[in-house]
Amino acid sequence: MYNEDEILFARSMIGVFKNIEYMCNRKESKTWGKDAWKKIVVCVVSDATSFS
Repeated sequence: MYNEDEILFARSMIGVFKNIEYMCNRKESKTWGKDAWKKIVVCVVSDATSFS
């Protein structure tokens, strides 16, 4: 998270959610599939954010 307001952060998170959904929908993969969300870690780092 770098210099994002609430709207941009929400858009970024929607992109992350869509990517996780894509991984869960991969049916032919040995690694991914229905329970792929259990293998994914999302880490959000925010430094010195202030909302005015």
